[in-house]
Order: sequence, then structure tokens, then C-alpha cells
Amino acid sequence: MSRNTVITLIASSPVWTSELIVQGTQRLNVSIRVGSVAVADPVLSTFSGLITLQRQFADDGSGVWRDVQQWAVASTSAMNGSSENITTTPEPETVTYRVGVKSGDFYSVGAANVRLGTA
Repeated sequence: MSRNTVITLIASSPVWTSELIVQGTQRLNVSIRVGSVAVADPVLSTFSGLITLQRQFADDGSGVWRDVQQWAVASTSAMNGSSENITTTPEPETVTYRVGVKSGDFYSVGAANVRLGTA
């Protein structure tokens, strides 16, 4: 079974990743990164916002997205503000996901990298 990923830089709203199709029996990985992963040379970031994971079923109408989970990300400064979230159970059917920031849910300057992947 193939693994796929989509990555997007969020620096305003509304911004979403491309759609990611998750096949039945696959799990979903959501990664949110603010700041730097390098301790020796951290990147300053002031990103604050509400990041939302959404799902669309095959029988949903075009443009119908259902909120699955949200993460409130507070400003970080010279520190890693990352989060890794992996679903514990595989999808029972093929669905489409996206992650991003809705209109009005971006609260500051700065940016966050979001990643969706299958496992």
C-alpha cells in the first residue's frame, strides 16, 4: 500500500493543504511544526492560531468538510512548537482529509508548517 504526504506553510487564513486520500485500512499522521527543530539555531516564530483537521466522505457533496479535530497553537519564541498526531485505528473506508486554518482562525504574524501523511 502506498504512503502519501501533503505539506503546506500557513501564514494567513484561510489556508489548507491539498487533499489527501486515505484508503481504508490506512492510518493518518498529522504533523504541526512552529519554530525550529534545530536546538542550536532556533527559528523565531510568533504563529498563533487554530489549526483544524477536516474529513470528507465519498458520499458528501462537493465542498462539504467535517471538522475532526482542532489544535490551538500559541505563539512560540526561539523554541520548537511541534506536534505529532497519529490515529490509533485505521480508516474503515476511503476518505479525504485536509488540514489548515479557517477564516478568522489565524491570530498573528508568523507561520506554521502542517503535514498530512498516511501510515
